[in-house]
Amino acid sequence: MQKQQIRLHMRAKRRQYAQGNKAEAARQLHRQVIQLPSWCHAKHIAIYYPKPEELDTRMIIDAAWASKKSVYLPVTRHAQKDMHFYQYKQNSHLISGHFGISQPEILGPPADAKLDCMILPAIALDESGFRLGYGFGYYDRFLARQQKLITTIGVAYACNRIKKLPHDEHDKPCDISIWA
Repeated sequence: MQKQQIRLHMRAKRRQYAQGNKAEAARQLHRQVIQLPSWCHAKHIAIYYPKPEELDTRMIIDAAWASKKSVYLPVTRHAQKDMHFYQYKQNSHLISGHFGISQPEILGPPADAKLDCMILPAIALDESGFRLGYGFGYYDRFLARQQKLITTIGVAYACNRIKKLPHDEHDKPCDISIWA
């Protein structure tokens, strides 16, 4: 199967799976992430705020704040085809950005250079850490231009685990893969 076919198939599986198992998957994800050494050592966490069909990361965001870690959410600029991360504080107001993604209001420069750990959403995630996103390449382009090493954690529903995804030369595997 090609990427677009896999994407459609896995999104359908995710919609069905998410109905009955969403809360438990979020709890499993939280338990797995907060036990990672890379999470424990990180101070600046880049993470996505979940859309209804995505694996819920809000417990992880709360855990980061409780541990005095700084949390950053992506803001995409569709015309420029790029993405930057801005701080999300506990009482911050989220706005609806491009693709209906919840994002923080931009109040200052991006924090891209501060990031030391990033949790990436995946429609499908393979056993080598390659992830299939929505197909726009925002995360790949962002990571390719970073000078600092950022530990990447790909997360997906258990039903979206796949043995091997097709990938291109520009695709980089995540350092850690978690299925919940």
